[in-house]
Amino acid sequence: MIGFAIGTGVGMLLAFVYGRFKGRAGELVMAAMAIPLFTYLTDWVLYGGWEIPNGAILVVSTPFGEFTPNGLMGLETFMATLVAVLYLWFRSKESLAIDEMTGASLLIWYLLSMDIGLSASVNFMFFVLGSALLAVLLVLSDRNPLRALKAIPCRGELKELVSKNGLDCLTDGESYAIYKLGKALVVGGKVIEEFPRWRELVECVLRAPSAGTKDKVLGYGFIFLPAIVGASLGPGALTAAALFSLAFVSMVIWGSYTVRRSKQNTGEECREVMEEYAKLFKRKAKEKDKRALVID
Repeated sequence: MIGFAIGTGVGMLLAFVYGRFKGRAGELVMAAMAIPLFTYLTDWVLYGGWEIPNGAILVVSTPFGEFTPNGLMGLETFMATLVAVLYLWFRSKESLAIDEMTGASLLIWYLLSMDIGLSASVNFMFFVLGSALLAVLLVLSDRNPLRALKAIPCRGELKELVSKNGLDCLTDGESYAIYKLGKALVVGGKVIEEFPRWRELVECVLRAPSAGTKDKVLGYGFIFLPAIVGASLGPGALTAAALFSLAFVSMVIWGSYTVRRSKQNTGEECREVMEEYAKLFKRKAKEKDKRALVID
């Protein structure tokens, strides 16, 4: 279990340190990526290069039983994924600003799928276990999508405007994003302060249809892509690099698709105000972080 101890220790330390500079969102993203990835790579260094004579079977004794080197590599990577999930569960509650919520949570889902793909590249059994784990997490998230959001109830005119449409309203004092999340409309407080046409914007977002069943199923299925690809690959550093790249590219593709669908569902009377708001959001995101990826 040396690889598991080293990988989880380094991954958690890196997540904590990274979070000091990039905030809680950065910490959670790093935890989802680094804890299983470092465990996988450490195990690959420890066990991946072992040469076994023809006909011989090499097993490693652990508290959980005896495993071949590859089997141990898959087991420890899957255990590290469980550690990452627990880390995310305890550190994410009411921790993300409205601007951070959509980007960080979307990337984390794809990174968790990557983690499952890493363990599945060693043994298909971990694809089955990991897929079941990911499915359960998606169901829990769908039932309580506001768990990680750090926001307060809206007040005044904004609250009245949103409540007329039967939705709850949440806001903060630092964000520029606006979107529906569960049974609530989430409105960044900076939108109200700096966007003169915020009333029109809110009304347009309220009128826009929510994602249909087809899009939800497609979105959930797309999340499993890195895990599926990982199950078809063999273990190794190249697999880790390929799955990380796939996770990031998949997130960008799905993000682009949802943005395009949102634009298509926007009524003609809302296009002008939505385009004006999009320019504001992109400008503010780049001012905050020049390397920020804004999908528009």
